Amino acid sequence: MNAHESSLSGHATGFAFLDPSDKLLDAEALTRYFASLTDASDLRLRASALNGSWSYYSSQDTPQDRDAFAIVDHRSSHALYYRIENGRIRICDNGFKLLHLDEPPIPTTKEDCLFFSEWGFTPEDHTLHPDIHRIPAGCGIHFKATTGSIETVRYDSCWYEGEPLSVSYTEAQDLFRATWHTAVQRMRAVLTGRPVILPLTAGRDSRLIALALKEIGITPITCTYGRTEDVYEVARAREIAQTLGFPHRYFCTIPEGYGLDGYTADDNVLDYLRYISGLGSGYFFGEYSTARALAKEYPTAIVLPGHNGDVIGGDNLHLRFFNGMRKDAKNARLLCFHEGGNRRLRYSEVHQLAKLHKQMFAQYPHVATGKDLFELFRNREIMPKYYINSSRGWRYFGLNVWMPFIDKELCHIMHRLPASYRIGKRLYEEVTDQLFQEAGIAFDDDVSMYKRYQQSSYRMKQWLRPYIMYLRTRIPHPLFSADDPLGFRELMSGALYQSVLRYVPWETTSTNGLSFAWWLWLHKCLS
Repeated sequence: MNAHESSLSGHATGFAFLDPSDKLLDAEALTRYFASLTDASDLRLRASALNGSWSYYSSQDTPQDRDAFAIVDHRSSHALYYRIENGRIRICDNGFKLLHLDEPPIPTTKEDCLFFSEWGFTPEDHTLHPDIHRIPAGCGIHFKATTGSIETVRYDSCWYEGEPLSVSYTEAQDLFRATWHTAVQRMRAVLTGRPVILPLTAGRDSRLIALALKEIGITPITCTYGRTEDVYEVARAREIAQTLGFPHRYFCTIPEGYGLDGYTADDNVLDYLRYISGLGSGYFFGEYSTARALAKEYPTAIVLPGHNGDVIGGDNLHLRFFNGMRKDAKNARLLCFHEGGNRRLRYSEVHQLAKLHKQMFAQYPHVATGKDLFELFRNREIMPKYYINSSRGWRYFGLNVWMPFIDKELCHIMHRLPASYRIGKRLYEEVTDQLFQEAGIAFDDDVSMYKRYQQSSYRMKQWLRPYIMYLRTRIPHPLFSADDPLGFRELMSGALYQSVLRYVPWETTSTNGLSFAWWLWLHKCLS
């Protein structure tokens, strides 16, 4: 470390591989790597050479006369927030830490509340506080002390530029296998010498990671969590683990002693939820009990969340987006009905939300089709917030997290394949089916999104969805659904549910919607 580096404080988290040598950098090495930053161009150059899950900021509370830098990885699996006051910048990993003790109720705009309550996160660099900002995926900031201004550096557009790959379907399958193998070798370098925790379900993503661990000789502690042990997911995960020779654990998602007040009366849980949100995302409570228990037993472990294969698989590409050309006004409105959202929108709210979507589209790189536009939104907005929530549930208890599916090379290769190979996760499903059959962990009832996409009834439903959303009658809340494997019906009932019914002036249509509604009510963010 040179003299200039030693004069700067800095803080990095996570792991990254440095191109082109694929040298692994841990948090300490990343701190040294960024310590001698000079300007925005230097920041962009250094960040572009990294592949991994990481973040860096030069100082939490920058002195009056010193520039500051902060940056997150290309999919923002680590979160950073900042606030500028009196010519100085404060940076940390949680927006709540940037609030003052005597700060009045958060003056959130109607637009941010609408976006947050529908999607479950705030757009772009927004949070639910107008003066606190989150660094978007693939971005960094350079705070200039002389002017007190911010220069945002986007080093990764979240769009996979370059010529589409002209390969046959068989060649694409081989390419996926080879690229996934390389990503697994990077994962191996990160995991070597550390305990490994793998949340294992009956799904494809965590099963593929389990198979990769078996092939590289790493034995993880596999775990499945839910409301009760007597459900399909637990039995199937246990069978997969036994076939691969891995130990398996079950954890109940309902904390001991919970009554009708649910988590609204538990200060430890509230602190956990605030950490996950950071003022920018909704709450996901499923990992709480599991992460707390495993962190006590394996405090140095790395967790491999397996529910993030969608980013390479190509799932959730709405047929209208897939087939349509880029028409921002039309696509902005269609986006309002993607996956139903978390609340029931009124006609005037659809118009306002579509306007917000169109404003975001205007900031995106020029792309030709609606499919491209939607994948940009998914890679800049939906998935990064999901990664943050998924990883922070474990990191709150001091555990490290690695997400092999967001390996940068793997993402770039998969997104450059012909779209017809990815619609409905076709290629991803067919390759994994082959791998699972070879390993003896395939099942006749494995869910196939691609087969579902081929059903005329499913395709018709997708085409009609934007038209029938206004016609639907009151939708029963999921609290009353018989299918409740994670126990949300118990976690989000009692005092929480009654508070939402009393104080929130819109109807939630999902379990997440109920959680977001409570958050807005608790923090007085309603208009």
